[in-house]
Order: sequence, then structure tokens, then C-alpha cells
Amino acid sequence: MEILIPDDYVNSISERLQLYKNLNNVKNDKELSVFEKDLIDRFGPVPDAVEKLLNSIKLRWLGRDIGFEKIVLKSNKMIAYFIANPQSNFFESENFKGILNYIKLNPRACQMKERNNKLSLVFEKVTKLEMAITHLHTILENKLEK
Repeated sequence: MEILIPDDYVNSISERLQLYKNLNNVKNDKELSVFEKDLIDRFGPVPDAVEKLLNSIKLRWLGRDIGFEKIVLKSNKMIAYFIANPQSNFFESENFKGILNYIKLNPRACQMKERNNKLSLVFEKVTKLEMAITHLHTILENKLEK
């Protein structure tokens, strides 16, 4: 998955780096829309790779809202890593209970795994960023329904 600002869209390396820094400081959907509008104004319509980059920011926000420290998309999988500290209060929170409930209700959608003392939630057959976002939206909705 190409998730980046292509050099044929923004030629200058220093300008691309600055855009990445600015994007990293975006905190909500409104700021993300402003960022995208500024890109369009300066460089023209955003290519698919940039659209994926913007969606990856939304995925990161969703993951953070659920309680994931890190999300990795590779080999048609989404691996969402939980907070590393097993003594964290997170594991007694409503968020975590909602995740466990989601897993119970959707046993084919994902699996909880532990590897190298790191707990993760693994979703198979995630071939598009939009699929990953949908999975996390579903978990959030399930949590809210409790």
C-alpha cells in the first residue's frame, strides 16, 4: 500500500518533510480537511497515495480512541497492538470490555494474539485502508452500544 506524498506531487524533499510534520500535528477532522484543501490549492488534486495517507491518519485516531498503541497494515492483515503495560487500567476499562464483546460476537472477524509479551488484535483479509477503518468503526459502535 502506497501511503505517502509522492515526489511527483510535491517535488521538493524539504517541502514534503514539512508537510509530513504539519500532518502529524493535525488533531481532528476539521484540521485534516483544511490540510487537504491547502494541498489541493497548492499542488492540485490529491493522488490516491495522499488520499490513503490522510485516511491512515483517521485510522490512527480511531485506534487511539479504542486504546491501541500502534496499528500495522501489511500482508493483507491489520495488527492492532494494545497498550504494552499488562498492568494498565485499560484492561479493566469499558473500551477493553467492548473489544472483548466485539471478538465474542464476531469470532471470524479477528483474533486476539499474544507474541513477545505484546497483546494484539489481528484482522485477516484487510486489503484496503477503508476496510481497516470500517473494522475499527464497528468496534467503536459496539462499545457505544454496551
